[in-house]
Amino acid sequence: MKKRITCTVINDLNYDQRMIRTCTTLQEAGYEVKLVGRTKSKSIPLSDFPFRGIRLNCFFSQGKLFYLEYNIRLFFFLLSDEADIIFSVDLDTILPGFFISILKKKKQIYDAHEYFTEVPEVTE
Repeated sequence: MKKRITCTVINDLNYDQRMIRTCTTLQEAGYEVKLVGRTKSKSIPLSDFPFRGIRLNCFFSQGKLFYLEYNIRLFFFLLSDEADIIFSVDLDTILPGFFISILKKKKQIYDAHEYFTEVPEVTE
């Protein structure tokens, strides 16, 4: 049985070339991969990926309320998801993945290659 990995980002999936490459590589390596992101107001339909792409809809599109809402929506999505591994990309998706990995006793991977500590949503 294939291991299932759910990768979480906070952006629109069509434009995240790094995650498209990462998820494609994982899928080609034999994993069942899901990439979860968000729908923006001007999002075009999802591209045809070799893995499953899922978008979460949010009422807010920026600011602290957006980050709070997205993390809550992601938490509940992951709660019902059947992933064996949760792959949290960047700090903005780590908390839902962390809590779900503890609750469901699943592994979590954290990709910490970037820090966005100075964005207005964090500093104001």
